[in-house]
Amino acid sequence: TFAWMLIEGIHLYLFIVKVFYNTKIVWLYCPLAWGTPLVVVAITLGVDFCDYGSLNYCWITTGRGANWAFHVPVIAVIIINIVVLVIVSTVVIKSAKRKDPDRCAFCSLLQASLIL
Repeated sequence: TFAWMLIEGIHLYLFIVKVFYNTKIVWLYCPLAWGTPLVVVAITLGVDFCDYGSLNYCWITTGRGANWAFHVPVIAVIIINIVVLVIVSTVVIKSAKRKDPDRCAFCSLLQASLIL
């Protein structure tokens, strides 16, 4: 889910900021969104199989360092998406100011957020 959230942020950046981007890269979305977590899980399983899951739950155990294989990518995705949100918001505000200089920036940002 977090990998798809990252892909959605990248797509939004390319769609809003880089308006004329190469649409041929869209086919990479599925392999990246499914392949990246697969690699992380495979490395985690390879390093220490016992840390990945338990008899009662299918989850990363918290006793050792394997939980960082989940937390680090999630934190990175959240930070990247916040940066993308700030960049896209500034582009939307600048675009709205060019069209209507009398309109407040907050109103433009609110309208763009509701549309997104």
